Amino acid sequence: MKTKKIILLLSAGMVFFANTVNAQVGGVDYYRVKSALTAGRKTFDFRLSSSYLTTNNPFRVPMDGLDTLFYQGQSKLGDLKWSLRYAWNSNWEVNVSGISFLDRIDGTYRYGAGDTRVGVRLALPNVEEAEFNWSAEAYYSFPSGFGESNRLIREFSSEKSSFGAAMYTDFNWRNWTAKVNGGYYHAGGRTQEILDSQQTFWYEALNGIYGITPKGGWIQSSQFYIGFGLARRFLFGTTLFGEYFSRNVLAKTGDGRSLGNIAAGMTFYRQPGINIKLGADIPLGDIRPDMGFFVDVRMNNIIGRRRRIQLAPSLSPEDEPALEPGRKPFIRREGVLYSLPRKPIKDTVFIIDGTPSMLGRGIGEGRRGEEVIKGIIEFVQTLIDSIPDRSNIALISYNDEVAILSWQNIDESKKEEIKNFVRDIPDDMNVAADRLETGGGTIRWQEQLEVSMVEAYKQLEFFKKSNYNRQHLQRVILFSDGIDESTISHSLTREFDIIKRRYQISRDDFRYFYYIHTNPRIEGARIDENIITFAESEDGKIKRAVDINNVGEEFIGELAYNSVEGSNVLQYLSQISKMAVLDFNTGDFGSFCEPLVAAFRSVFDYNPYFVLTPQADVRAVTESEGIRKNQKIVLKDMVKIGKRLGVDYVVYGEVVKHKIERGKGIYIPYFFGLPKTAMEMEVAIKLINVSDGTLAFVDNIEASSSKSDGITFIPTKRENKMNQLSGVDFAELQKKLMINWANKLRDSIFQDMDIRVD
Repeated sequence: MKTKKIILLLSAGMVFFANTVNAQVGGVDYYRVKSALTAGRKTFDFRLSSSYLTTNNPFRVPMDGLDTLFYQGQSKLGDLKWSLRYAWNSNWEVNVSGISFLDRIDGTYRYGAGDTRVGVRLALPNVEEAEFNWSAEAYYSFPSGFGESNRLIREFSSEKSSFGAAMYTDFNWRNWTAKVNGGYYHAGGRTQEILDSQQTFWYEALNGIYGITPKGGWIQSSQFYIGFGLARRFLFGTTLFGEYFSRNVLAKTGDGRSLGNIAAGMTFYRQPGINIKLGADIPLGDIRPDMGFFVDVRMNNIIGRRRRIQLAPSLSPEDEPALEPGRKPFIRREGVLYSLPRKPIKDTVFIIDGTPSMLGRGIGEGRRGEEVIKGIIEFVQTLIDSIPDRSNIALISYNDEVAILSWQNIDESKKEEIKNFVRDIPDDMNVAADRLETGGGTIRWQEQLEVSMVEAYKQLEFFKKSNYNRQHLQRVILFSDGIDESTISHSLTREFDIIKRRYQISRDDFRYFYYIHTNPRIEGARIDENIITFAESEDGKIKRAVDINNVGEEFIGELAYNSVEGSNVLQYLSQISKMAVLDFNTGDFGSFCEPLVAAFRSVFDYNPYFVLTPQADVRAVTESEGIRKNQKIVLKDMVKIGKRLGVDYVVYGEVVKHKIERGKGIYIPYFFGLPKTAMEMEVAIKLINVSDGTLAFVDNIEASSSKSDGITFIPTKRENKMNQLSGVDFAELQKKLMINWANKLRDSIFQDMDIRVD
């Protein structure tokens, strides 16, 4: 009576929610009935299932092979099944599973491991949203528990190794899913004599049904099995399911036995990575355990895909992203889409104090200052040699005037040019000092330093804007003895505060300020507090009383952007990419350019690392270039359009296939049919690097969508293909097709990468 009530309540629940939500489900096991889908590609899938049953059947158990012990009373039977699955590609999976038992009568109990099974599975087409999936599995089982002499009620482990095969099928339509399983288990390579099948107690193990005879004997015999189930998904990820699973135990002599189980349950928690089910299990047969319950937990993609160190993608010598066809130009990590990382651009601004004290003139002592400026010039030239090509350099010197020189995208020839200007600085300083002595003036050191600092940060801002979509490592290196020859006091506070407010660093860039205090004869000389505070705010360093004539290579390392290049912080930082999407060429396949372009843009929209030019601006430029709708666009025209729009990439696509098919699906004449309408599309995509006119990415992206036309019974022929597809159905199919196509594009154009999180 109690069993009937439970079944009626579950059935009523299914009927009550029957028209709530339309959502296709699949790819999740029920209880015994399993899905045809494998684990996710290159991921691990772990499942843990526990059941608990009771029985009042009396048992006679052999003791040491000489006598038997008779047990009577309520017995408690528990088991814990586990499985670990791994799919190394889109169709093949390897799995291992096992079981542990717990038997208890009054205060006596036994627990231990049962068999362990290893299997290999092939699945086709192995697509979760497909209406039909199929897989076949072959497995090998071997004993890994203890034997009969130790058992209390059940035998936990088999006597010898076994093998078997199974087939799994999934049917998905609208918000329902159905699964059918079948297979054969060759138990220990034999079939046994079963003389008292009606009086035998039958229980479930890892691979099949085992028996305990009235005299305490144990039966393990080969068997066929079949199972089928039905499920309906509702709101909030809840799913109700029911299943029937039957095993036909084969007998060499005597009577075989057909034994089944009915299970019903609910998936009450389904989130990415975890699925939890609760339900009731009802064994069918004369001498079987009583009705019990089960808890099933399945964890997807959480074992094996651990965060780990991944090498940064290799770059071309020009530090550009992918330039050859077929390579993925962007990356995806932790579900977020990024442009491909490129090496940061290094910006350096040298500020050299050119006041007379640096030359040993004015209030300087002897020829000390002249020796210092000579050492500075040599050290700056060494620093320039250490700066990589394609960097930016600015050179600022100040005395009674401020001189500024700037170079971008330097190479070896430009480095020699810069060093020549550096060598001329002492001569310019002497000319300025002579001019001051002749005119009788003085230099307001702090005011000139202030002007030079402002100009230095203007240069850094200019370097950044010249290459805004690249990451920048920036530094200002100031060489000064800190001696102010002016008698008029001046505070640096106001202008330094303005610099910090006006020239703020972006979130992906790094900027440092280094002050080299070249006054070695004054140990611990006082440095302006404003400079100290500013250096701290810029994550910089102050080098006090440096003997610039005696510095080694290690001193260059102390000025190398605080060693940020040696940390993980630069490895995966991304750059902003500007992109223009040209109208796709749909040819004679129809007028669906708008939804196709929208599908492409949806992959990149609302992502701070990608800036897409408004489509109206793109069309205005293409029209001004004389390009008509559905006209084939050549590479040089794409580059020209991209330069006019000021973008990094131009995207162009051509539809090579688009068709609608009626009457597809499953069709068994005069018996059963699951007709459907399918829409298929293939688009050739080109991603053009505007800077050099090369192909950054080329691929043909295919996608499909389908719509079930219901179930037909006793069909005489397939669905009439001449029937017109309604506008609503067409719009629904096209919308689903564009979503599927955008997902395929995302997988094709983005390279999956893992990161290490310290």
